Amino acid sequence: MARARGGLRRRGLLLAAALLVGTIAVVALRQGTGSASRVPEDPAEQMVLRLHDLPLGYYLLDFSEGAELEFDCEEIAPSNPGPRLKAFVRRFAPRGCMGFYLRAYRVPGTASAAVVATGAMDTGSAEAAQMGFELAPNLLAKLAEEQLEEVPPAWTVGDATRLFHWKRVPRFLRNTRLGSFLVWRSGNALAAVFASAGSLATSDRIVTELAERQQVHVANPTPYTRAERFSFEVGLDDPALTLPVHWLGRNFDPDHGLPPIRLQSGGATTRPYLLPGQKLQLNYSRNVYLNSWTRAGWKHFLETPSSRIMRTWRCTESIDLAIPGGHARVFSAHGRDFDVCPDRPPSLFFAFAYLHGTVTAVNFVSCPHCGEVPYGSYNSLRGMKEVVRGLRLRPEPVYPAG
Repeated sequence: MARARGGLRRRGLLLAAALLVGTIAVVALRQGTGSASRVPEDPAEQMVLRLHDLPLGYYLLDFSEGAELEFDCEEIAPSNPGPRLKAFVRRFAPRGCMGFYLRAYRVPGTASAAVVATGAMDTGSAEAAQMGFELAPNLLAKLAEEQLEEVPPAWTVGDATRLFHWKRVPRFLRNTRLGSFLVWRSGNALAAVFASAGSLATSDRIVTELAERQQVHVANPTPYTRAERFSFEVGLDDPALTLPVHWLGRNFDPDHGLPPIRLQSGGATTRPYLLPGQKLQLNYSRNVYLNSWTRAGWKHFLETPSSRIMRTWRCTESIDLAIPGGHARVFSAHGRDFDVCPDRPPSLFFAFAYLHGTVTAVNFVSCPHCGEVPYGSYNSLRGMKEVVRGLRLRPEPVYPAG
């Protein structure tokens, strides 16, 4: 899954920010504010719901502009606040963090929402937390542009809990219409969870369960580590993906003069990048790409014109080598003048690895006019050898019983 984070409109991102941050009294439809105000380890970020608290199938919406998956951490910047909210902001200057999880697929046997959001704030005092807690319905009404229905919560989380129903969730939030907010106070902290599922009863059940899990972090804040928030494997746990996954791990460091690389996305291939018969694609940093087929699918692919690009160019050469669990063929080719075999060294390298009934192509270009492609350090004979030797079978995901 090539990091399918582009489907939400900008308005959806802004609403998502207000959705959670507003719930915990940090209403901030950000207008021109960047991430400069974010500290490397914001205390509120230690109290949010973690990726591993959710069922398989979710990924974290990325608000960052770099390699890290960051939460959105902001000071309050309310638009046209009422007197009480204005007084709250002026007196306590609260700051909070929020995160937004989207479901890529549903694991059978689990109740899951299409959208889950989480937020937290350390207000600094029980008095500030109580005032923010009391402002929750006003903030939600401001966000939703309608008064939400408050209903009795089935369970108390922390010191005090409030539950709200939103019956007209905007459709650009994954085409859901019903959602539930659970807001609670715990000591000096305010926290919130939002979920939008198929019904209000299901949404209520989900936010209650997730709030209990988040409360563990509220009561005992710990850093939300890079490893915990790593969601680039989500596509590899999809029950619909039946092909054995051969990969290089989350991180691959072969040494031997080559730089380490990191998984950036992975999952079943979708258009427009789908090659005939292809089942899987994994993208690593430094321009390393793995495409996989079943043996039957590979046989079909070899009969198509796409398979002949690079592979059958006149100047392409190859070597065979044994690798753990199978064998591989590494190719050297020229991106230009391949019909006359120039004197200069090859400029394009790719490989096919045959492992456990599957075929994995490494950096195989299938367009007829790609020309020279600056693949970097791994675009070399040594790089291709290290990649195919480093391929290993990924353990199959474990799904909940029932």
